[in-house]
Amino acid sequence: MIEEFGKRFFEALQAHATAQLGPDHPCVVAILRAIETGAPADIQDAQSQLSGLPAAIVEPMMRAAHKSLREDPAALLDLWNGGPPGRSN
Repeated sequence: MIEEFGKRFFEALQAHATAQLGPDHPCVVAILRAIETGAPADIQDAQSQLSGLPAAIVEPMMRAAHKSLREDPAALLDLWNGGPPGRSN
């Protein structure tokens, strides 16, 4: 569940980061790589990129990503139940 939530969070964050920073920004590229690979090194790189952004930029993105997840009941139910229907755990 933690891994799936992390991926969903990064997906929500990526959408807001792309809108705010543009698709070629190093932070957006790092987030996309973390989503694609799920590798600890790529997740760490994305977190480092986020940490390097000014608070005035990253805080609104984080709020928007959290809001996206809160407002998606299907995603919350999928996470609570261990994944989308038909997925084997």
